Amino acid sequence: MARRAAWASALLAILSTTPALADLPEPNVPVPVDPPTAEAPEAAADEAPRRKGSGGWRFRIQPQFRVIPKGLDTRFEAAWRTPMWRDRRGVLFDGTYIEVGPVARLSPASLHPGIAVQTVPIAPLKLEASVWQLRYFGNFGSLFEYEDIDADWGPDQRSEAVGRHETGWSMRFKAELRLKYGPIVLLTDFIHMWLGVPDVQPGRAWYESSSDMLVAREDHVQTINSNLGYLLWGSPSADEFLLLGLRWEGWRSFESEQERQMLSVLTMWRPGWLHERHMTFGLLTGVYLDDPYRTGLPYIAGFVQFNWLDPEAK
Repeated sequence: MARRAAWASALLAILSTTPALADLPEPNVPVPVDPPTAEAPEAAADEAPRRKGSGGWRFRIQPQFRVIPKGLDTRFEAAWRTPMWRDRRGVLFDGTYIEVGPVARLSPASLHPGIAVQTVPIAPLKLEASVWQLRYFGNFGSLFEYEDIDADWGPDQRSEAVGRHETGWSMRFKAELRLKYGPIVLLTDFIHMWLGVPDVQPGRAWYESSSDMLVAREDHVQTINSNLGYLLWGSPSADEFLLLGLRWEGWRSFESEQERQMLSVLTMWRPGWLHERHMTFGLLTGVYLDDPYRTGLPYIAGFVQFNWLDPEAK
């Protein structure tokens, strides 16, 4: 039972994501968020349990892409992580932690630096808060301003748009519920984001390329993502595993009143290459169920991820 609990925590950590490539826009990819957490001890019942670490650094690099619309960017994360509940062990408390550190997303059209605080207070629940600067380089139509939220911002119109160098801001809160039974994994996350560009004129709108949507000068955006997966072989705490599943994504903006729904097949594969870095591949192939301009079109996105984790952070 202890090993099963550790596998559950590790797999659910790997499946956690924040969707959506920066611009060329970011894909709504279920990105692995955490490398495997501490394994429960395999020692006999009368042996002392494995101690929790005193804290250490975690690093991640993740190139990712999206097709329709085309997108390419790389995510960078660095955080100081320390385990929680040092005097408690069991299904709810193994693999819990709190961490804080810088984050960034770099694409040919933008650079978004920020800082994030993340915690897993109990194994099924993960919370994250982050603050970002949105810096657009002025190419690929970013940033481009529209007359109002009813403007035509479709792909044909944006191909002729001339962007400008601009800076905005974003604040995000994310909560995840993570459950596992045997090889079946269920992950549901809720994201609420506040964002804005001060130099956009009041009453006007702008194209937010990370989520590929039109938003108001200052807007609120909510996303709900649900993943149901089946582990075909291996363990996420091991050097190899393969997971197949389904992913549903819902996206809604409050001020610009834009909506999107997508359904995708999710594949995650760790082949055992660069095992110390937990090199992992992910692929989404699906369809836009509801979108202002792409309803019925296919959706393809993917990533490759490399992780570094200090043993003392486990």
